[in-house]
Amino acid sequence: MLCVPLLNKVLKEETKVAHATTILLILPISIATAIMYSVNGYFEIQAGFITMAGVVTGGITGALLLKVLPVKVVGLVFALAMIAAGIKMLV
Repeated sequence: MLCVPLLNKVLKEETKVAHATTILLILPISIATAIMYSVNGYFEIQAGFITMAGVVTGGITGALLLKVLPVKVVGLVFALAMIAAGIKMLV
């Protein structure tokens, strides 16, 4: 959640570039996490494949939407997602 604002404000990247970069960063982090959970015996293969299908589908959909949505809509959707995540963390 911090990558997009940091890329925007600190590195002065465009909003769409910041979102695309963040989407790209999710893959290696997810793979490393899956490996660590697997090594420690906390990884269920079936749940992993179901999650992987959702992540791949969401990543492709997000990347395609970034091409066509205006910057303001992308920012609004991201802001709403951050607000929803914050509320979920509080509840």
